Amino acid sequence: MRDAECAVVVNVRTDLVATLALASAATLDTPVLLVNCEPTEASRSHFAHLQARLGFRSIDAPIRSHGETLDRLFRTTLSADRVFLLDSDAEVRDAAVVEDMCDRIVGHPKVYGAGWLVDAQWLDERRGATRGAAWHAERPWMPCVMFRTDAIRAALEAGHSFAADVVYNDLWFSRRMSAVLARRFQDSYVAETPVLQRLPRRMREGLRRVRLSRLAFLRADFDGVRPNYVMFDTGADIHRWCRREQGLEYAIADRALAHHVSHYDGVTRAALHGDGHGLGDLANVDTEVRERLARYGIDPPATPADPPPS
Repeated sequence: MRDAECAVVVNVRTDLVATLALASAATLDTPVLLVNCEPTEASRSHFAHLQARLGFRSIDAPIRSHGETLDRLFRTTLSADRVFLLDSDAEVRDAAVVEDMCDRIVGHPKVYGAGWLVDAQWLDERRGATRGAAWHAERPWMPCVMFRTDAIRAALEAGHSFAADVVYNDLWFSRRMSAVLARRFQDSYVAETPVLQRLPRRMREGLRRVRLSRLAFLRADFDGVRPNYVMFDTGADIHRWCRREQGLEYAIADRALAHHVSHYDGVTRAALHGDGHGLGDLANVDTEVRERLARYGIDPPATPADPPPS
């Protein structure tokens, strides 16, 4: 039988916070699926014990980018009419959050998803981009969001993806030539070019300042601006296609409910790449997460110094 709704948590080597995400998801009136990416035996054992208690489904999966994982889930695994995505480093503390999102989709066929938005904005050096050149496309706030499955599948079938991407935009009619021109920026979103790296620093800095402003009419319009390149973070491509090409809407959830969602931003990135900062450093959130688990009556995963679960 097809479920009307399900919740999904994707875990990538962050068992502690994923346990909290699952504990919170288990309080919702919906089936829950854990996608455990390349788990260790200890991880598999921990979640098997938790599964027996909380009743969620669990599948193993290879480690891929977040977007690629979501693409595959919607194509091959998820059959519910609506899917609630909860990051493994997030906790939903009130079922009203999910109820509100559901109410904004059910009975509204022109609504493809519900949640909160990350606004379109210019990127700068703090994000590894070139100031005045890089645009960050609008997208759903992915840590806590609900989508209508048929709309997402239509986007995937049309060639779109949850995966992050960069669109080079100096020449709207040639992505290849735009990518070549974008090499002058030599920032985090542009492939490194050894020839340019050998140039004197002053010359490289001069190239980064070149905006080709007189040729701006050759760039595509994104959200009313014509940037040199556009960062499509996870979910942005599908969001743009659903809204611009299909005329669908993304419903904004009640802002008064936003404080019922806690997000330990960057924990997965820190676990995979060791580049966590602030709350993204798992050591900084360990105590708080363990305290939250105690409120659910859930034991945290065993550390090497802990005894195995009985």
